[in-house]
Amino acid sequence: MHTILHIGAGEASELPQLLETGAERIVLVEPNPELAERLRQRTALHPRVTVVEAAITTSWANNQLKEYNLPEACSLHPATGLKTLFPGLKVKSTHTVATLSPDQLLVEHGPQSGQRALLAIQVPGEEHALLQKLISTDQLKNFSELRVSANPKPYYQGSVAAENTLQALVDYGYQITDENQQDPDWPSWQLVRNPLIDQISTLQAENEELKASTRQLEEALKQNQQQEVQTEEQLKQQQSEVTRQQSELEEKNVQIKVLNSSTQQHEQKLEQSLRAKAEAEKWLTKKKQQLVEKNEKPNGMRKNVEKQEADAVEYKNELEQANSQLDETVKHLEKARNAIAEAQGAYQKATEALAKELLNHQLTTSALEEKNQQFLSREPLAEKQQSDLIELKKQIEQLKQELGRESDTISELTKELVNDNKKLIAQQATNTKLDDLDVARQTRWDARDNQDENGSTRRRVRA
Repeated sequence: MHTILHIGAGEASELPQLLETGAERIVLVEPNPELAERLRQRTALHPRVTVVEAAITTSWANNQLKEYNLPEACSLHPATGLKTLFPGLKVKSTHTVATLSPDQLLVEHGPQSGQRALLAIQVPGEEHALLQKLISTDQLKNFSELRVSANPKPYYQGSVAAENTLQALVDYGYQITDENQQDPDWPSWQLVRNPLIDQISTLQAENEELKASTRQLEEALKQNQQQEVQTEEQLKQQQSEVTRQQSELEEKNVQIKVLNSSTQQHEQKLEQSLRAKAEAEKWLTKKKQQLVEKNEKPNGMRKNVEKQEADAVEYKNELEQANSQLDETVKHLEKARNAIAEAQGAYQKATEALAKELLNHQLTTSALEEKNQQFLSREPLAEKQQSDLIELKKQIEQLKQELGRESDTISELTKELVNDNKKLIAQQATNTKLDDLDVARQTRWDARDNQDENGSTRRRVRA
């Protein structure tokens, strides 16, 4: 035994037995100032023993210790039910005492995890609240043994019957190994914690963690599958978009070819018009020279001159028409060049958009491959966790069977112990009755002897 913690030690009449256990630490908790001082004096030569002068309670305001004329009845709570059992019960004095919560007490004086420890509780009216607090914080399981004193009925304000407290301890994993009913108003019980229950709790917790991990993997798998479906749909949409853009590019290429062909035709017409203009200018220059030469000739030649001038005017008109056609051709050429530039710009943009779509397609494909690799790498882990889960379930079933067998064995031992106690009590009662009979017989014999002596005396007096 490493640690013994006794809450409500009183005068610690069982101190010699506690010292004989060889425990490394013995902590005696007593709120009554007078009793705590006596404990300090008694244990001054025992360095293993620590005396804590405080009341352990779940409410710091509950600091009034009522000392009754019945020593074992002292409590932080009014003895409302106990007065019906002892009508003469009275409060001798009231002490304002220091208080500690169960958590504070265990932080300062409790055992470490894995150390064998005993907790003794003898606090009338407060035992159920203390144990429930330790159960709710899961700190009570650090004690392998318990010794609990409780009243069979709620003798104090706010208290509960002992059977409720014992049931809470059994539900938490303790088993009753001994019961002391020498004082039926203040019985006590000894309990031990079954280690298999802690193992089952640990395995169940691990089982729940594995289930949670499996659920997370399943959710991740579903999400990956949904992402794969979404990615495939996105790929299909991107492919259809790429196909549409390719068809648009092909149409624009056709339009560009048509525009190039039209531009070439306009350029050819422009060249022809330019050549015709140059020839017309040459012919006009030649005619002007001829006209100048003819003007110098006799007037007989005036008709020819006029004719030539008319021809020159006609050629001039033709030249102007050619110039207007040339201007129109130039305008058409400029429009064609602008249309080609616009088409080339659209083609460039479409090419860049297609390149971006192809890059996104490659990135999406690589991300999909990476997620597939992650999913494939998680499948062995999921299978291993599933096999571990099955193995844990088998272990839990085996432990439950072992626990059932141990429970049956403990129940049989408890029944035998109860029967032995009953036989012992009956034997003690029989011995007491025999002793009473012996005393009665001896009393009758003594009375007869006295009568015989008195009779002899009376006979002597008469004589």
